Amino acid sequence: MVAFITMWLGVLITASALEPPPANPDAAPALGALLGTVFVVGMIATAALALTRSRFHTAATSVVTGAAAVSMTVACPVVGHHHLAPWWFAQLLVVTAPALWSYGQLRRTRSVPPQTSGPVA
Repeated sequence: MVAFITMWLGVLITASALEPPPANPDAAPALGALLGTVFVVGMIATAALALTRSRFHTAATSVVTGAAAVSMTVACPVVGHHHLAPWWFAQLLVVTAPALWSYGQLRRTRSVPPQTSGPVA
């Protein structure tokens, strides 16, 4: 469960370090605020759920966090916030890999049969 928390903190630090100053800081402020909020709330929810040890809920929330991170990265050059450059491809890889890993964890938890709390008759 600690992997989810560590992963998204690493993504946040790495993606922020890769990103240059914006070409147009005023491009799509509402979209940026919405996706940024979903990402931050998703990170907080993922961390909180990881502490509950609920692998399914943690993975599901992590998938939402990943979708927000990928959406933010893709939207940047589309709305003109940043120019498309090599750093963008690196950032896309940095945010896509954990999103896909989270999806894999979600699928894995769905395939594990539920545990019973007592003897089965």
